[in-house]
Amino acid sequence: MRFDDLLPFITEQMRMSHIYQPLLIRALVDAGGAATLRQLAHAFLAQDESQLRFCEQRVKEISLGVVAKHGVVRHDGQLVSVVVPDLT
Repeated sequence: MRFDDLLPFITEQMRMSHIYQPLLIRALVDAGGAATLRQLAHAFLAQDESQLRFCEQRVKEISLGVVAKHGVVRHDGQLVSVVVPDLT
């Protein structure tokens, strides 16, 4: 397929009722034309607000709490930082 064929497909034929078709094409274009299934899954997850909120909550409730309790990290609102200075 050439770009001249792709553009009408995107603008006239592709169903935009859900994000998955345009997101797949966008992720492939952003990756230079090819991507692994794992890379595509990351692109999809990055756009899935409900999954992002779920993961944020899991980090906050489980991972962050345990590590903060041991004094390794601290958090102030949405910002989380490691307590060890000059970490490389």
